[in-house]
Amino acid sequence: SLGIKMSSSVPVELNFLTPFLARAHEMAQSQPVMAYYCKYYAVSLALKGPNSTKFKRSPQTDAFLAYLFDSLEEV
Repeated sequence: SLGIKMSSSVPVELNFLTPFLARAHEMAQSQPVMAYYCKYYAVSLALKGPNSTKFKRSPQTDAFLAYLFDSLEEV
């Protein structure tokens, strides 16, 4: 599913993704295609890093990004 648990699951280093992931969560039921692309955009931003700089990678950020990739792949 495109829904994402928006609690404290997003690592601090990836907080810049939260607006896009929140929107994907909001749209998951009513507009699944748009929700997919919101999440896809968040993943592409993470790969570039905020403001074109890399975020500090950690096991938590890697695990979260793997979760995002898996959830996109499910669709």
